[in-house]
Parts: sequence; C-alpha cells; structure tokens
Amino acid sequence: MLLKIISNSKYDSLFEFLEKRFIMVITSIAFLFILILNFTVDLNLNINWINKLNYFVQGELTNELKSRDGTLISISSIFIGVYFTTFTLMTTISYKSTFSELNKIQFSNLINYIRNAFLASFGYILFSLISPLLNNEEWLFSLIVVPLLSYILLSALRFGWLIYLILIRDLQAFIDGKTVNESKEQRLENLIFSLEQYLKKIEHEENLKSQRETDELIKNRKNDPTTK
Repeated sequence: MLLKIISNSKYDSLFEFLEKRFIMVITSIAFLFILILNFTVDLNLNINWINKLNYFVQGELTNELKSRDGTLISISSIFIGVYFTTFTLMTTISYKSTFSELNKIQFSNLINYIRNAFLASFGYILFSLISPLLNNEEWLFSLIVVPLLSYILLSALRFGWLIYLILIRDLQAFIDGKTVNESKEQRLENLIFSLEQYLKKIEHEENLKSQRETDELIKNRKNDPTTK
C-alpha cells in the first residue's frame, strides 16, 4: 500500500480505502445518482424536490460545465503534461528516493494510478470534441462529464498528495543525510588535522635527531687527534 509506505502511519485501513476505493466510490455514486435521477424523472412522479434537483443537474450544472469547457480542457491538458512528465522522470529514479522502497506490486499500482489519470484527462478532451452532438441530451452529457471530472480531479488530488508525501520524506532523508555527511566531513577534517600535526611532530623529531647526530659527529671529529 503506497500511502502506508510513504507516510508510515498506523491507519492502514483508512489509507487503503483512500488509495484504492475512494475515487471509484465517488465516481460510481455520481454516475448512479444522475442515472437514477433521470430514471425517476422519466417516471413522472412529480416529486418537487426531485424535479428541482434534476433541473439543477441537467440545467444549471450542465450549462455551467459547457460554458467552462475551454477552461476544463486547459486543466486537462495541464494534467496530461504533468503525468507525461512524471512518466519520463520515473525512468531516472534515484536509489535514494522513496520510490526505490516500493516493491514491484506497489510500483505497478503507482504506474496504474498515473496511467488512469492520464487517460481520464485525455478522455475528457476527446469527449469535448463530440459533446456538441449531445445538445439535446443534457442528461447524457451530465452522466458522462460529472463522473469523469470527479475522477480527473480526485485522481489529481491523490497524485498530488502522494508526490507531496514522497517529497517530504525525500527532503527529510536529504536533511538527515546532509547532517550525517557534515559530521563525517568534520571527523575527516579533524583526522587529517591530527595526522598533519603528528607528521609535523615526527618530522620535527627527526630533524632534531639529525641535528644532534650532526653535532655529535662534528664534536667527535674535533676531539679525534687523527683529524688534526
């Protein structure tokens, strides 16, 4: 489970739900809600709050989404660029990164999350090209767009949260590693300094010894009668 590995939290069941099921649950609820709402209206039950809710979904909400189609396409394009860039960067993952701690199944799940989010964003752009054909099918437009946008935005939220947790953990590892490296560098500098002092001491003692030997040799030669 990715969130468990990244956040190292004890709330395993909650993270598993948020990671694997939350998006599909919300998307499915949105899809079934619009489908059931339209079916209920077709039954002509004349329930006031259902009619108002249907008018909001197929009227105001649908018109608002259509009026902001250009903005939504731009957002989808940005997500496509982000996911494509992520695919590219994941080919250069460092062994020191949190990514390297994921096993094969976890890494495959992460790739699937990014792939599905990429396809959903790309799918919205394709749907926007044919959406003008659904001008007289407001319920079908809302049935497709609302769940699709829910999936796109929630997938982006999950992806952003995962990347945030990874960056926070990698940053903490970098800071800890930097502290350790600075400590090692300081110890190395101290060791080199001590070694230099020791070598200087040895060199000084050798010079003194050599000087004493030279002085002794000169003294002996002066005292040697055969040298006179």
